[in-house]
Amino acid sequence: MSGGRGPGLGDRRGATLVMVALSLVVILGMGALAVDLSAAFAWRTEAQKIADSAALAGGSAYMDIPDDLAEPVARERAYEYALRHTIKGVPVDSSEVTVQVIPAERKVRVWIDRDGMPTWFARILGVGSVDIGAMAAAVADEAGAARCLKPLALPDMWYDADQDDDGDRVWDAGEEWEFGSDPADRYQRW
Repeated sequence: MSGGRGPGLGDRRGATLVMVALSLVVILGMGALAVDLSAAFAWRTEAQKIADSAALAGGSAYMDIPDDLAEPVARERAYEYALRHTIKGVPVDSSEVTVQVIPAERKVRVWIDRDGMPTWFARILGVGSVDIGAMAAAVADEAGAARCLKPLALPDMWYDADQDDDGDRVWDAGEEWEFGSDPADRYQRW
C-alpha cells in the first residue's frame, strides 16, 4: 500500500495555491471591468454633457447675430461653456477642448478629450489610466416656424400668419396669434 493515495496521483500539495492565484487574476479582472469601466463610462458621460452644452452655446450665436459675424462669437461661446465645467471634480482645461465652426453650414462641433483618468483595480493588471473623449455638434437651422436651437426639434405643422406685425415669427406683446384667424394660415406639407 502506498499510504492512502490512489495509483498515479502523486503529490498534490500547492495545487490549491495555483488555483487561487488563477482565480484571483480572474476576479481582479472582473473587478476592473465592473468598477473601472463603469467609472470610465461615467466620466465619458460628463464629457459628453460638456460637449453638448458647448456646441449648443456656440450654435446659438447663429440665432442671435448675422451669419457673417457669428463665427468668432460661436467659437468664443463654445469655449466659454466648455471651460465652465468639471470632469470628476477637475475643471476642464482649454487644451482639452477643440472647437470647429463651419459657417457655411451654421454648424459648431466640440470635442472634449481628457487623457490619464486614473483606474483602481485595472492598475493591478497594468492599466494605470484610461483616456476619455466626447464629440457633439449643433446646427442652427429653421425647424418649422420655431426660432430656437435644440438638439432635436419637431417642426410645426402649421404656418401661423396671424398678426405678426414685425414678421419675425415670434409672438410679441400686442400681437394676436390664433390658428385659423387669418386666410393665410395653412397646414404645411412635409
